[in-house]
Amino acid sequence: STPGPVAKYLNKRISLPLSLKLAKWNIHPNWITLLNLALGVSTGFFVAKGSYEMLLLGAALFQLASIFDGCDGEVAKLNFTTSKFGQYFDSISDNGALVSFFVGLIFAFSNNHSQSATVEMAALLLGGLGGLLWQMIQFLKKFTHSASLVTFDKEYLSKLSENNYSPILLNFIRYGKVVMRKDCFSLY
Repeated sequence: STPGPVAKYLNKRISLPLSLKLAKWNIHPNWITLLNLALGVSTGFFVAKGSYEMLLLGAALFQLASIFDGCDGEVAKLNFTTSKFGQYFDSISDNGALVSFFVGLIFAFSNNHSQSATVEMAALLLGGLGGLLWQMIQFLKKFTHSASLVTFDKEYLSKLSENNYSPILLNFIRYGKVVMRKDCFSLY
C-alpha cells in the first residue's frame, strides 16, 4: 500500500519484482540504500551542468533513485532485517538525494541568472528545505520510535483536524503532500 500515484502505478511495479530478486540473492538492504544514495547524489552533478541532456540524465537518475528507494525497505521486510540504523540511513539517503538534486538545480540556475538572484533562490530553497526537515526530525525524535519520514505523515499530518486548522490549509497540505512526494517530484 502506497499513497503516491507515481509510487503506486510506476515505481512499485518495478521495485517489487526487483526487491524479490534482491531478497533471494540475500543482498543486505543497507547496500541497496548505499546504491540509492550514490544514484541520488550523482543527480546533482549531472543537473548542475545545466544542459538539456544533463538535466534529462539527472532527472532520469533521480527517478531511478526513487525506485531503488522502495527496494531497500522491501528487501528489509522480506528478509526480516529491518533496523533503526537502516531507517536513519534510508532517510539520510533520501534527503541527501533531494538536497543534491536541488543544489544541482541551483548551480544550473546560476548559469543563466545573476549572482544575487542565485543566492536568494538558494537561501530560500535550502533554508526552507532544511527547516522543514529539521522540524520533521525533531517531531519524530520527540513523539515516535521511528526514524522514517513516512511516520511523520502518519503520526502528524494525517491527524490534523479542522478544529485546529482552516479547511483551506488542510486541503493544501492534503493535496500538496501528494504532488510533492519524492516519487511524484522525481517524475516531474
